[in-house]
Amino acid sequence: MDSLTEANGNFGLNLLKNLGGSNLENIFFSPLSISLALAMVYKRAKGSTAAQMAQVPQAVSQTIHVALNLYIEMIFCISNPKVIVAFT
Repeated sequence: MDSLTEANGNFGLNLLKNLGGSNLENIFFSPLSISLALAMVYKRAKGSTAAQMAQVPQAVSQTIHVALNLYIEMIFCISNPKVIVAFT
């Protein structure tokens, strides 16, 4: 989880700088939601779209892949819950 937190934090800060420029007031977004959306698009992209998306900086690419893998793991855990009972 640490790699997602760090990568997504860096992605969010870079995105904030690019979106806000010098005006950082009243900007609200979810870096994780954007990462997941980009990951889903990239996973199915083909041709020139896939080629262009592959050219993103390594930090963004890493964030997208880590986020997607953790999201898939979370969905799997929700779909197949494990019940652990401890008696003391």
